[in-house]
Amino acid sequence: MKSSAYFSKLDEEATLEKAKALLGDYVLLHRIERRDVISLRSPSMDGMPKSPNFKNTAENSLIEHSSATVVCTEIRHAIDALEREEYRYILKRKFLTEFPDKDDLIMDHIGYSKTQYTKIKKDAIIAFAFQFPPQLEEGNKLNDLLVFKA
Repeated sequence: MKSSAYFSKLDEEATLEKAKALLGDYVLLHRIERRDVISLRSPSMDGMPKSPNFKNTAENSLIEHSSATVVCTEIRHAIDALEREEYRYILKRKFLTEFPDKDDLIMDHIGYSKTQYTKIKKDAIIAFAFQFPPQLEEGNKLNDLLVFKA
């Protein structure tokens, strides 16, 4: 299969949607990543009878923390692996900061018109989707940001 045939089957809108959703979750995931794992506490034993609790909140906290760390690291690596400096700058300023820059500020910094900026931002998100590795979900299903037409 020629590469042009491969790219022509890419559903850009669905890919953009998935990639934007993941990038949009970065700040929350980064907060979880930064949380102190040491904050896990031992169960309190007060001697009073209680109904059994089958939840393991300590284990769930560790899993949530490690999952967030893996995803955040992969996001940062995927962005850093992008060849074009403009792509890296746009994605970092738009998605990886607690208070993202407005589009106008980014446009002024890189010197593009609104039309050029809109296109390059879209291209940057698509390039990110190609760089971001598929993630294994529950049930051993791979979740890829790239969506292809049938």
